[in-house]
Amino acid sequence: MKEKKSKKKAETKKKKREFPFFNFMMQKSQALDFAIILGSCLLAYIGIRYFYPYPSTISDSGGYVEAAIQNIFYIYRPFGYSYFLQILHSLTTSIHSIFIVQMLLLFFATSFLAVTVKYFYTPVKKWVWYISLAFLIFTPTSFIMANWIMSDLLFSVQIYFIVSLFIFIIKRESWIAAILYILLIFTALHVRYSALVFPFALLPFFLLKKGKIRWVITLLSVVVFFVFFLQIKKSMKERVKMEQFSTGFDGWVYTSNVLHVLPYIDVNVKDFKDSKLKKFHNFIMEDIDIIKNISDSSRVIGAGFMWNNRLQLKQYLHKTMQEQKTQYLPTFVKLGSTVYKDYAMHIMTHYPLAFLHYYYLPNIKQTFYPHAGCLQAPDPKKPKIFYEYYKIDKENAMQVKRDLFSNPTYHSAMKILHLMMWMTIMGIGVAAFLKRKKLVFSTDDKIVFWGLFCFAVICYASSIFAAPMEIRYTIGMHSIRFVFCYILLNKLFGYAKVQNELKTTEKPQKKSASEKKEFFLFKKIPVVYIVIISIVVLSICAYFMFSSIKVRKGIQTTQIKVWEEEINNPKMSAFIEACKFCKEHLPDSILVITRKPEIFYEFSGNQKALNFPYSAEPDTIISYLKRTKATHIILDDRFRYAYLTLFPAVQKNPEKFKVLKQIGGVDTARKVNPTYVMEFNDKWGYYGERIDGKKTGEGYELFQDGRKYEGNYANDLPEGNGTLYDALGNVIVKGKWRNGMFVGAQ
Repeated sequence: MKEKKSKKKAETKKKKREFPFFNFMMQKSQALDFAIILGSCLLAYIGIRYFYPYPSTISDSGGYVEAAIQNIFYIYRPFGYSYFLQILHSLTTSIHSIFIVQMLLLFFATSFLAVTVKYFYTPVKKWVWYISLAFLIFTPTSFIMANWIMSDLLFSVQIYFIVSLFIFIIKRESWIAAILYILLIFTALHVRYSALVFPFALLPFFLLKKGKIRWVITLLSVVVFFVFFLQIKKSMKERVKMEQFSTGFDGWVYTSNVLHVLPYIDVNVKDFKDSKLKKFHNFIMEDIDIIKNISDSSRVIGAGFMWNNRLQLKQYLHKTMQEQKTQYLPTFVKLGSTVYKDYAMHIMTHYPLAFLHYYYLPNIKQTFYPHAGCLQAPDPKKPKIFYEYYKIDKENAMQVKRDLFSNPTYHSAMKILHLMMWMTIMGIGVAAFLKRKKLVFSTDDKIVFWGLFCFAVICYASSIFAAPMEIRYTIGMHSIRFVFCYILLNKLFGYAKVQNELKTTEKPQKKSASEKKEFFLFKKIPVVYIVIISIVVLSICAYFMFSSIKVRKGIQTTQIKVWEEEINNPKMSAFIEACKFCKEHLPDSILVITRKPEIFYEFSGNQKALNFPYSAEPDTIISYLKRTKATHIILDDRFRYAYLTLFPAVQKNPEKFKVLKQIGGVDTARKVNPTYVMEFNDKWGYYGERIDGKKTGEGYELFQDGRKYEGNYANDLPEGNGTLYDALGNVIVKGKWRNGMFVGAQ
C-alpha cells in the first residue's frame, strides 16, 4: 500500500509539472512567493529611498547620461544602457523613475527565476524552498544598485532571465523561450561588453538536447554575435574614424592589470620586438617606484592605474597626443588596441606565474571577499548633466540623508556574509558529492546543472582575468548560486525522504540499470568545458607548486646604469648637474626632495634625499616638506612628476622657495624647461590678515635674504605704519609706507 501511495504521489508531481507554465504561475500556491518577493522589494525601496532621496552616481553615470543626451556612442561602453535611459526619459523626466523601473525589473526577474525553478523542480519540503527563496531574495547589493545610474542592475536582470530561459529550453524545449533567450543575449551585448562570452558559453549544453531547437539556437547565437560585431565596427568608424571592433578598452584594462605585476619581475627589454613597446616600457619604468608603492599600500586590486591622470597610462596617452597632434578618443583607441594590449599580452605570456601570483590570485580572493568599489564613494563628476536632463531644481544639492553604504562596518559585514555564503555553497556541494551515488538526476537535470555551473565558472574566470573584481560585478551570478543550492538541497532531502520510505518496506527494490544511468554522473558533459575548469583549478594550485617566481632584484643599480647612458640627454644631463651642484656647494646636513633620490644619492656624494607624493595638491606638498624637515628641492624636467606635482606648490608659494641654481632655459620648440635647485624655508613669507586672498591689515613678512617687515598692508603691499629689520634684527627704517615704498619716519 505504501509503495502504491509513493507511486501515486510521483505521478501526481509529474502531472503537476506538465501543467502549462502560465497556469502554474497563477496558482494560489505561488501567491505567497510573489508576495514575499514584492514585499522585500518594497521594503528595500522605501528604506533606500529614505536615506538616498536621489539615485547615486559616479563619473561613469555622467557618461551614460551624456551619451543618452547626445545620442552618441562612447567607446568605453555599449550604448544599451544609455538607450534604456532615453526610453525612460521619453516617458517621464523624473530622475526617480530610474530607481522605480530598475526595482520593478529586479522584481520581475527574481519572480520569473523563482517560479521557473519551482515549476521544474517541485520542492520536496516546504522549508527547503523558503530557505532557498530567502537566499535568492537577500541580495543587498542588487537593491542598492537599483538606485544607481549604472548598467550593473540592468545587466544582472538580463542574466536572471537568461538563466531562467536556459532552464526552460532544456526542460521543455520551448520555442517562445528560445526566441526570448536570443533577444536577451542580443540586448545583454549592448549593455556590457563582458556579455561577449554569453552567446557561446551555453551553446555546448544546448547541443546536448536532441531536436531542431538546438541548431536554431546555435545559428541565431552566431548571427546575434556577428550583428553586434558589425554594429560596433560601424559605430567605431563613425566615432573615431577607425573601422575595427576593438574599442581599445580591453588593452587599457589589461595593461592596468599587469602594472600590479611589473614591480616584482625583471623584464628583459630585448624580448620586445617592437620599438614602440620598448619606448612604452621605458616610460613606465621611469616611475616604477610609484606603481610599487601603490601596489604595496593597497589591499585590493584596483583600476586606478587606468583612470588616474597623474599615473603612467594617462600620462603616456597625453604625451602621445602631443607628439602626434591627435585627439583624445582616437589616441585612446589606437593605444589600447595596439601598444597597450600588445604590452600586456607580452607580460602575461612571458611571466605567467608572476601574473598568477600578483594579479590573478589576489583578484580571486576579491571574489570571495568582494571589494566595495564605487559603493564606497559615490561621487557625481558631472552634476550639471543630471540637473539639466532630469529638470532638477538647481537649489537641490541631490544630497543623501545618511550614507549608510559607504560605512566600513557595512562593507565588513558584506564580506563576512559573502564568506558565509561561499562556505554554505561549498558545504552543500561536498554533501552532494559524498552522496553522489544515491542522488538521481535525469539527463536534462545534468545539462541544466552542469551548464549553469560551467557558465558561472567561465563568467567568473573571464571577469577575474579581465578586470578587478567589485561586489557589483557579481550580482547576476547570484541567480546561478540560487539554482545550484536549491537543486542540490532538493535532491539531498528528496533522497532522504525516499530512504525513509524504503526503510518501512521489508525488501527495498533494486534500481534498474536504466535508473542507474540517471544518477549523478559526468555523462554527456562537454569535455572541453571540464578541461577549462581543470586548467583554472590547476593554475591556482600552480602557485603553491612553484614558489621561486622571478622577482625583481637590484632595480636601482640597473636603472642607474641606464641613466648614466642618458648623459647626452639634455634633461638628464641637467638633473645630474643639479645633483653635483648640491655636492659641491651645499653642506652634508641638507635634506633634498627630488623625484629620484637614488640618482641624487649616486651623484651628490651620498647626501640625504627623499621622494615626494606623486599626486598631491600644493598645500599637501608644503605640509610634506615641513613634516620631513626638507631644506632643498630639485625641480627637474627629466622626470615628469617634478613639474607635475612640485611646480604647482612653488607657483602657489614662491616666497618660500629661493633659486640657488638654474640649469638651462625654456625651449618651447623642444619642450624643454629649466632645472632648478631651490632652498626651502617654511618661515619665509607673509603671516597676517588677508582680504580676498590679498595681504591686507596687520602682519609681518620674512624675506629670503633675512630681512623682516612688520606693520600694515593693503593690496599685498606695505601701507601705513611699518618697520623693516635687517637679517640681524636691527631696524633699517621705521615709519610711513605707501604702495610698498617707505615715504618717511613717524
